[in-house]
Amino acid sequence: MRTLRPHAPALLAAALVTLASWPVTGDMRPRLDLDGAWEIALRQALHDGLNFGPDVVFTYGPLGFLREPLLVYPWSARLGFLWGVLVQFALCATLIWGLRRALGSLLVAALVAIPLAAAIWQEPTIVIAFTAAVALAAGRVSGRGARAVALGLGVLTGVELLAKLNAGITLAAFGVIALLVAPRPRRALAAPLAAGMVAALVIGWLATGQSLGAIDDYVVSSFQIVSGYSEAMGFQDLLTAWERWAALLLTGIGLAVAWRAGEGLPRRARLGLIALWAVLAFTTFKAGFVRHDPAHANIFFASLLGGIVAFGWAPHRRQTAWLLGALFALAMFGSARGELPDLVSPFTRAGRFADQARLLADGKRTGAAISAARAARVGFEQFDARFVQAVGRRTVHVEPIDTGLVWAQKLRWRPLPVFQSYSAYTKDLDERNAAAVRDPKGPDVILRESTITFDNRNPAFESPEATRAILCHFRAPGPPLGRWILLERSAPRCGPERPLKTVEAKLGVPAAVPPAPDASSAVFVRIDGIEVKGLEKVRTLLHRALERQITFDGGRINRLVPGTAADGIVLRVPKAADYPKPFTLDQATNSITVTKSGRRGDLRLRFYSMPIR
Repeated sequence: MRTLRPHAPALLAAALVTLASWPVTGDMRPRLDLDGAWEIALRQALHDGLNFGPDVVFTYGPLGFLREPLLVYPWSARLGFLWGVLVQFALCATLIWGLRRALGSLLVAALVAIPLAAAIWQEPTIVIAFTAAVALAAGRVSGRGARAVALGLGVLTGVELLAKLNAGITLAAFGVIALLVAPRPRRALAAPLAAGMVAALVIGWLATGQSLGAIDDYVVSSFQIVSGYSEAMGFQDLLTAWERWAALLLTGIGLAVAWRAGEGLPRRARLGLIALWAVLAFTTFKAGFVRHDPAHANIFFASLLGGIVAFGWAPHRRQTAWLLGALFALAMFGSARGELPDLVSPFTRAGRFADQARLLADGKRTGAAISAARAARVGFEQFDARFVQAVGRRTVHVEPIDTGLVWAQKLRWRPLPVFQSYSAYTKDLDERNAAAVRDPKGPDVILRESTITFDNRNPAFESPEATRAILCHFRAPGPPLGRWILLERSAPRCGPERPLKTVEAKLGVPAAVPPAPDASSAVFVRIDGIEVKGLEKVRTLLHRALERQITFDGGRINRLVPGTAADGIVLRVPKAADYPKPFTLDQATNSITVTKSGRRGDLRLRFYSMPIR
């Protein structure tokens, strides 16, 4: 109490700002879209005792449910809410810590922190960890305070490594840099940081029911998702070109501020502040500009705005602090295209916090709210009751996206590892899905939805090896009902693949698709030469890969994923073996043209045939 008493006013201010900036502004129901589907799936996986890595592969790990309290299961909603309170309080406390030093007044710092904390709603842990690392590197905390900050940074890193691996790696980088440049003795900081991280990893992994044997699989598969994202998910909003220049400008200003903040510190510490800012700018740039749209760009600008606050002691004049803050804030608000009143609504946000806390504290109300959310999902999916009866107690996988169907209809889930097939960005991930399809212990039934894809992608080309495996191991016993079709596991019906023809082609030049050798064979192609390689690997590391496309008979155009283009893309399927419309895999084309953002180059198209009984 003697330690905390001097900080009581700041802690009280942080608590009030937490209420005034509470980020969960909805009703906690899963959204009725692609994001809502995977958010449900994360919680469903833990509920069903699946292991992340061998059984489930996604951007988020076993603690990913902590990032948002959603009404899917009571325990996950309550834990997510409690973790959200802790993270938001820590964010508000760190912002007030930096703002108070820059602005000189606790009251002014708290008022400014309200819209900032509300704006940093996507990656608050990055801002918290960055501020902690800056404080350690610059010696702004010492003694017990420094050890406590190191312990907290370690715990946060461990949790994020199990929640979202790439964010956890960013936090780990902050911790390593802080340890390398902090004032001596550094060993006193290394012990609590390492202990906090290891404890969080062990407790988080075991508490979520994960197998110790799945650890390596989780790490490898998560890296596959991280590495493939920049190759397959690039997107550019045409109205936001100015934001790249703004990002470059703000990164440079931040480097100058970090250098200025190191005046009077040892050279090692000064360089450490530069390194911390560089890691913050690079990792949030990747998060915000691979898919460059308002929602993702906000990650970069909001995180940098929070990061600049960590250097609260750097400006020698208060006017400089206001000017710097205004510059970063303008970029953030401009990128979000939102109005300030959306972020400055303290009483509304505090009211929502109170409503959500009361709902989750009452078991009956929580159960009723979950039932209402499930009913809303059922209505959205329009899944025919006859299919529910046909599935019965058999295990199911859902293609290509809407994994929320399993939860809504209370089905038995046995997913392919990459349960949303668009995320099978790499050959390894595609092969994992294909192996699960071929495995007799895999799903008994696949429920496929006819739905609009994003980025103009072709559903038949997602996880192409797994798609061919589904064609060979699953039949449609009946017609579609609405926008869904039921596929049942059957005896394998495909013969061995045989080379049909190899064509040396050019980017942008049409290539003829050879006919099948007989009326019962399918034709597929392996495309070599469009994988990311050479200097493009550097471009992809720093930003994103060039976009690939495939054109059919000079007309219809679809996005092509470079990492799986050589896995065997189905082009022709005999009508008797294909699925009924609109689920046909046959592309009804005589030629294909592969392009790569206007570039020129050589291709090799290896066509194969495969008999289907």
